[in-house]
Formats: sequence, structure tokens, C-alpha cells
Amino acid sequence: MNVLSVKNLSVKLGDNSVLENVNFDIDEGDIALVLGPNGAGKTTLLRAIAGLIPYTGEIVVNNVVRNEKETCLEQIRMIGFVPQKLDFQYSLPIRVKEIFKIALNIKDENKIKEYLEFSKAGHLENKKLGELSGGELQRILIAFVMAQEPNILLFDEPFSGIDIGGEETIYQHLKYIVAKKHLTMIMVSHDMSVVFNLANKVICLNKTIKCIGEPKNIKENVLEELYGSEVALFQHLHN
Repeated sequence: MNVLSVKNLSVKLGDNSVLENVNFDIDEGDIALVLGPNGAGKTTLLRAIAGLIPYTGEIVVNNVVRNEKETCLEQIRMIGFVPQKLDFQYSLPIRVKEIFKIALNIKDENKIKEYLEFSKAGHLENKKLGELSGGELQRILIAFVMAQEPNILLFDEPFSGIDIGGEETIYQHLKYIVAKKHLTMIMVSHDMSVVFNLANKVICLNKTIKCIGEPKNIKENVLEELYGSEVALFQHLHN
């Protein structure tokens, strides 16, 4: 069943055209990987889908077009966006559980503990943000978004700044979340060696859609067009 359709999506930042006439569909249960070089508009795409920036075109969630104001907030609640980091000052002496209280207005500490434990982060509830490792912070971000009970998860570089052992832990946890909660996921990542084992759909993006399909069907010439000299790294990761 189709849960997300992006139709003729374009985004401009000032005079700069970041995305141009982007079209694709996502089905329930899909784990889609968005590939593209730096500056391709990958993060911008996620932010547009999440309703965080203006755009032209249509974003359809569960057959409802977002450009109707009365449905916009409902749709945004259905979509959980996991950025690379929380918009907090990490030097402040704020503990993990306090983020849930401040940002999400969740006062029940048992409920906060439940969300953290689901993301294998229950032991971190009293830890200060500035003390978290990259892997720990990623688990906190996942718990933070899951507390909003979305149907679609958007991940921006979930493995950024995480060591190999931490990558594998997050990778396995994402598989668990999707299966347990019957979610749909769209992910931006440069760590293709890990993500290609997770994704069932690949979207090649460089301002416009260059290709879309199963990972095994993405052709070398398309990757060369997409990445140029970077394609050698891509091939190395998959040999």
C-alpha cells in the first residue's frame, strides 16, 4: 500500500534551485535509501517531506495532499524526522530525560523510560547530553522521535560519527524498529556498505531523480553519473 507520494517537488533556497521536479512513491514497509553527492539536496528532501521548509509540488501522505492546511499538522505528526543532532546547546547541563519533558511535554518518567528502553537507551536517562557518545546520541534521537508515534521515519545520516561497532548496533536496531512497529523508513546515508543491507529501495538524487529501484538493479553507469570520481569508493564498499 502506498503511504507517501512526492509529486513534482521543487525547493529553492534564495535564488538557488536545490530540488527540481522530484517524483517518487514509497510503499508501507519500505526502507528507502537516498543516495547522492554532497549538495544533491538529500537533507533538503527529508526536510521538505517533514514539513520543515517551503516547497512547490505535492506531498501526499496516506492519500491526503498536504497543501490543505487542516491536514498539514496531522500529516506532520505521522512523520518522524531524525536529524544528525538535536537542536540543543550540548554544553548545557541537561539530562536525557529532561529533553523529553521540555521538548515533548512528557511528564511521566515511566513513559520516558519506556521510550528509551525501546531504543536500548534506558540506562542513559540521567546522563547529560554533552556526555553522550555518537552511538548513544543516535539511540536518544530515535527514542525522541518514536515518542511522537510516527508512521514514517526519516533519517539523516544515522551512522555519522559512529564507530563500526556502533554502526552495527544502530543498523540492527533500525531493522528491529521497522519490523516491530510496521513502519516505513527513508534514509540518507553515505555509509552504503551498511545501508545497502538494510534498504529495499534506492533513490538516486542530484537535484532531480537519476534512478530509483532495488539496490541490486542500480547500474554502474548511473552511479558514475551520480558520483563521478566517488563511484570508485562506492564499488569498493560493495566488493
